[in-house]
Amino acid sequence: MTSVCRVAVGTLALCGTYGLVSNLLPVRRLLAGQTCSREGLPTRVAQSVAGYAPEVTLLDALYWVCALVLVVSGASKLRDASSTRATMSSLGLPHGAVTGHLVAVTEVLLGAGALMAAPGPLAILLAVLVAATYAAFALVVLAAMRAGLQDCGCIGVRPVRPSGRHVAFNLAAALVAVATALQGPVDLVGGLGELPLPAAVASGAVVAVAAGAAVALPGR
Repeated sequence: MTSVCRVAVGTLALCGTYGLVSNLLPVRRLLAGQTCSREGLPTRVAQSVAGYAPEVTLLDALYWVCALVLVVSGASKLRDASSTRATMSSLGLPHGAVTGHLVAVTEVLLGAGALMAAPGPLAILLAVLVAATYAAFALVVLAAMRAGLQDCGCIGVRPVRPSGRHVAFNLAAALVAVATALQGPVDLVGGLGELPLPAAVASGAVVAVAAGAAVALPGR
């Protein structure tokens, strides 16, 4: 649990540093204005491009939790990818010496990108990729259950027995990401920056704790 919390807190610290720099130097807003048009985009994305701050919703918080879970689980696999490789081998998936670490790096980069990407086409694409990733995870867990495996390889540093709850979590996360893509994603720093300081601190803490709990609880 300690390592999980460290990764979650470290990720939030990185997001905070990114937010500080981007708020002092309004690069995100300039890039969004140059690369996005308002036509054909979700209302919230168009509002952001136009300079209006979208209202943060519960869906945003759930999406941040899903993205942070990817970062934490990916970082865990980077520490020990042996269980991930073993699961992939048992299921007949590619399982070379670096495959487990490639999966881990992909998770970390995708999760971090989803947390940090300013509202716009890139953020929507990342949300779609997050949804696809969780859907793929659900299929892997189902396959692991049918194969009778005792570890799905989802968390590198500790075994996680595949279960129906695990499948349900992955499918729910995929639906959250799809809904977020349709609504228009808001980055963690930008979203928390629109809240009063106490609410922003509390919301950030809840997101970190929820992500850590989702990873740490047996069978998810």
